[in-house]
Amino acid sequence: MIIQRYIKHEFLKKIKSGKVLVLLGARRTGKTFFIKQILKEIKTPYLLLNGDDYTTSSLLEKRSIANYRNIIGKNKLLIIDEAQKINSIGNILKLMIDEIPGLTIIATGSSVFDIS
Repeated sequence: MIIQRYIKHEFLKKIKSGKVLVLLGARRTGKTFFIKQILKEIKTPYLLLNGDDYTTSSLLEKRSIANYRNIIGKNKLLIIDEAQKINSIGNILKLMIDEIPGLTIIATGSSVFDIS
């Protein structure tokens, strides 16, 4: 049984072009499950990456706008689960959101990470 959560409705309202949403919570509290439920309701083309996967870190390591545009492609929503595992994630997110028009980013993490 899935319990309807108040936060789901509020979270959906916050998904806007040019914004980064950060979902923080303790380990094993359902952040990934929550994001997957959100994605079922969104019609926007998206790319879901996992910070636990070394390939994700490798992809994002080359900090260039051209690289990020290539990775994101025609997707308008980028989700990075376990984003705190990626070095310099705050700077990476800032570069993407500043330089890729129409992009929205959702980052999840189980601990506070550098988003400054």
